[in-house]
Amino acid sequence: MIYTRSVRVSTPRKLHNSIFKKYLGMLLGLFLAFISFANAYTKDQIITPEPSSISVAPGSEFTFSVKYDVSDGNNMLTGIGIRVHYDSSILEFVEVSNVFDENHLAGAIYCEDDTEDWDDDDNTDKFVLACWFDLGGNWPGEELPLTLFDITFKLKEPVNTSINFTASDTASGSGYGFESQPLNIISGQSQLIYANSYTYTPSGQPPRYWEVGVTTKPPPRGVHPEYALDRPDGLLTGWAPEKGEIILGFPSPLKNVDGDDLIIWHFGKPEVADVYISTQSKDPSDWQLLGTLSESPFDNVKKETFDFGTLDDVYYVKIEKFAGGYHTGHFIDAVAGYALGIATPEVDIKANGQDGPITLNQSDTLTITVSLDNNGITDNADFWLAADTPFGLYFFTFDGWTDAWVPGYQGQLCYLDPYEVIADMPISGLPAGPYTIYFGVDTVMDGNVTWDKAVYDTVEVNITSE
Repeated sequence: MIYTRSVRVSTPRKLHNSIFKKYLGMLLGLFLAFISFANAYTKDQIITPEPSSISVAPGSEFTFSVKYDVSDGNNMLTGIGIRVHYDSSILEFVEVSNVFDENHLAGAIYCEDDTEDWDDDDNTDKFVLACWFDLGGNWPGEELPLTLFDITFKLKEPVNTSINFTASDTASGSGYGFESQPLNIISGQSQLIYANSYTYTPSGQPPRYWEVGVTTKPPPRGVHPEYALDRPDGLLTGWAPEKGEIILGFPSPLKNVDGDDLIIWHFGKPEVADVYISTQSKDPSDWQLLGTLSESPFDNVKKETFDFGTLDDVYYVKIEKFAGGYHTGHFIDAVAGYALGIATPEVDIKANGQDGPITLNQSDTLTITVSLDNNGITDNADFWLAADTPFGLYFFTFDGWTDAWVPGYQGQLCYLDPYEVIADMPISGLPAGPYTIYFGVDTVMDGNVTWDKAVYDTVEVNITSE
């Protein structure tokens, strides 16, 4: 026989359950509404600068593109309004060009003060505003991504800065949010670099080539094997006989900067020579006449400067139509121009507070100190600390030393004050011999040493057996 038992629930308990269910339903409804709202705004209209970072010399202008995309690929929306935020104490707005779909611009593109701090950045104080609106919801109506406009600024001060983007309007009625990334501006320093390659062509003869290597210091005097002159007042880099030419190439483009752009030191017979430049190649159609070298006395080096005008990114310089004979030709001491020196991280390593080399005996201790000046660069990087010892190559990690090629740390570059990675370590028992300790970073964070992106410093420690 099966027994059953009836349980009677009192009215207050029923009421309690009813109220609980009611509020549970309300909470569930609010939760579902929140989830729906969050899901709706996972669709974004996206603004990105191209490129994402720029190195520029103070006093120079730079241009970048403002790119538009949509996370779900929808190219039939009502439009977008964007603000381009900048620090007017560092940057000067110049112009907007190549504007997309001007027929749907909601008024002119203009600049105004950022009194509301729309980008939540105290460093920016102005923005450029551009808005597109299509009541029919057919904007932009073209394949994505696309360029909305190009915008040009001038870097007024040698300071790193950034440009931010916010939305004044989005297609929010269709459930779209906004996403953007900033443009990082790295202030490079204009530095003088000397020609690294030289081609000299005597009249009616095949070209002769000469490589001297790129340098920020003048090439050594008298390096040309055939026409070397040990002149105290010049740094000889080439000679051109009658009706010949000299072509000099630069691996880094020479920039149009305020002041002198191209500098030529020359001497020889008091005759003139034409100076040409090219931004593309050594093809005859690409050469543009820049100016003319004036007369120069044979016994004195003359310095002349030339302005590129509106040109930029000059790779080649040609000097031709020299007059004079074999022994009385026109000599070129050096040719140099201004290139942009891009900021790089600076690392330092010391042993017992010294740059080394140092010598220690078995009763001494060793302290290794490293420091890093990221110069405003915040790229992700591999951080390396290694020791080349008499018994092999080892790499430091926070779990200990290993013979595997692994970085000690991976993360964003930052400013690092002197930090003791090894403090007062007794060296008794270490084999005698030379030890070279390396500290460096490379900005390809993949766990491997990327040498062309690496910056490192070394210190030498010699341990004796006494």
